[in-house]
Amino acid sequence: MSRALCIAAAILGFLSWVENIDTVAAQSNSATSGSNISICNDFSTRIYVALASQNQGSFNAAGWWSIEPNTCEPADFSFQGLATIYYAADSDQIKQGNSTEHEHWGNETNLYVSDHKFNFENAQLNRSGAHSEMFGSAKLITQPQMIVETITFHFLPGNTITNVTTKKQ
Repeated sequence: MSRALCIAAAILGFLSWVENIDTVAAQSNSATSGSNISICNDFSTRIYVALASQNQGSFNAAGWWSIEPNTCEPADFSFQGLATIYYAADSDQIKQGNSTEHEHWGNETNLYVSDHKFNFENAQLNRSGAHSEMFGSAKLITQPQMIVETITFHFLPGNTITNVTTKKQ
């Protein structure tokens, strides 16, 4: 085989190897963003839930999922970070004697949301038609070589419980 053909074969082999690495990386990233997220309403009235994730200082936030009392619903939300997912939830009005109140879950991070269904990149920045909402956070993974398999949020009176299952990469 000529020297030029050997070099061409080596280059093609290298390019094939790079393509395989890109495919594995894409599959690994999709495992993170393809996690199964469920939202469970263990509260007395309907709740509305928004989720957010942070990637390199920028937040992606989406909502609102409407969840009836005593039910669980899937949330189609892709997130990039492995460490933390953010949530905010508000209940329908509750009549307490002569007054009406509602419950809010989330008190750590201020992000911007819409009153209607939304999906915002850079949700940490104000924009037309948006208002601020406080989000809580749930730590997902603390061990290396683990990926999130499922996340279930349970919204209860005055509390949020997050169940996370992980698996080895």
